[in-house]
Formats: sequence, C-alpha cells, structure tokens
Amino acid sequence: MFDGAVDPATIDIDYRLYGGGAVLDGTEPDPLQPRELGVLITVTAPDQATAHAIATLVAHASSHLPIAEYDGLVSTLAYPYSPPRRTAARSTASPSTTSSPESPPHRTVPHHHRGAVRPMATLLDFCSLVRSKNAGPFILTFDFMCHDQTAYEALVATGFLTKGLFASVYGTDPDQILVVNHPGALAVKVSLPRPTVQGDLHDTDCYAGQQYAPLMDMELPPAP
Repeated sequence: MFDGAVDPATIDIDYRLYGGGAVLDGTEPDPLQPRELGVLITVTAPDQATAHAIATLVAHASSHLPIAEYDGLVSTLAYPYSPPRRTAARSTASPSTTSSPESPPHRTVPHHHRGAVRPMATLLDFCSLVRSKNAGPFILTFDFMCHDQTAYEALVATGFLTKGLFASVYGTDPDQILVVNHPGALAVKVSLPRPTVQGDLHDTDCYAGQQYAPLMDMELPPAP
C-alpha cells in the first residue's frame, strides 16, 4: 500500500474499547447484542506524517469494511471530531489518535461526569440543549438553547461563544464564522464552513451531529 516505504515492524495499531452499552444499556425495549462501544484507535509510527497516513486508512477501513464471520446488524462509527485523528502530543483524544515514539500519548479518552463538582461552569450549566448539524452540504451550524432567561443572559455575558473560539477549535477563518444571539428564543446560533463537503471521501461525520463534542467540557469564564 505504501510501495514498500513503510516497514510493518515499525508500526503499531492498537484498538481499545470503552463504555460498552454506556448510552442505551437498560433503556432499549428490544436490546441488540453487542450494543454501542467507544473505539479508540492508536497508531504509533516512526514519524507523525506516517502515523497520520496510516490512521486515515485504518479509520476508513474500520468504518466501512465488513466484519469477518459476522452477519448481524452492523452500524457505523460516529466521530466526535472532524478530522477524526488527533496528534497524541497535544493532550487531546478522539476515536482515532496518532502518535510516534518521540511523542507518547499524554491521556486517553476524556470523560465528563455529570453532577461532578467543577471549579468553573460548562455549557450544560446554561443550556438545556447543545447540538450541531448541517445547514446544507457546505455549512456547519451549532445551536445553544438556554434553560431560561437568566441562563441566556449569563451565557451571553461570559463572552464564551466567540468567532475566536470556533476558529481555534475547528480551524476556520474567523471572517467566515457567524455568531448570532437570539434573545427571543433564549438561544445562540453559530455557523461556519464545514471542514469538508458533506459526503466527501474524507467526511467523518456526514450529518455533523458529533461536532459539538469538543465544546462540552470546556470551562466558561465567569460573567462580568
């Protein structure tokens, strides 16, 4: 596949499964086996470029190729990030992470414990619904719907939902990001160009329903 340029002995591909049945376990009227799983794929290679290239192939194969000796109902992988890979040296994680021997991973899968004591607020302290979705094949949009008037005013006052934030998290030009406050709906809406066109070969989240995930554990500054 790499025309002999990559020595298989120098590559390590590791699959780790997390949280079997963590979402729907106990709630499905007619449970299926196996239920949902979180999948972390770690690719270790001599250099980061090779690790990224292999991770891209592995993630695509894991999403679309059939499972040997299995003829049941097979779903697909949903990625909380786009693109799905993250360099391990940045202390971030996703369903597909990559690393090299000189940059070992600092952490695995971050997890938000609802109800845990937090030194600062997160979006769930203000919002009853946070979602991301497509606005056509070229635009990604986010909705932040607040609990009540007080929560809406407090969220806006923090100045958290800015063009700078979304430019940093999603790698987008700030001039192409639209942030609109809707006081009548007690909501904030943010729109920006999709990282890739919907349905493209490199599109890891066709419906963009996972794109809000990186925002959920961020700590918001106190309102002035």
